Amino acid sequence: MDRSEEKKRKDRARAARLLSMVSQFAFTMLSPMLLCFFCGMWLDKHLGTSFLAVLLFFVGALAGFTGVYRLAKEIMKDNDDEPSGKGLGTQDVSGSVDRDSDKLHHS
Repeated sequence: MDRSEEKKRKDRARAARLLSMVSQFAFTMLSPMLLCFFCGMWLDKHLGTSFLAVLLFFVGALAGFTGVYRLAKEIMKDNDDEPSGKGLGTQDVSGSVDRDSDKLHHS
């Protein structure tokens, strides 16, 4: 396999990992929000109130933000544990993003 095919394969694998992460963030954020909102709607209907859906929506949003924060923290910890010291893309002090630490080894 020549280098261009290997680079394409690595890029596709990286894109799949990033898509997986984005999907995981979306699911982690939206699930508690929707669950709490619909529980609030059900409670409003059965208790004759009109504010629980909105209140529980914000509780769900807080739970979702907490879940996303924990997930991001875990991902960052996992990226720091990689042998190369580089995860999916880390920023250096100059602000540029080093996405492929193998470039130094192949050049």
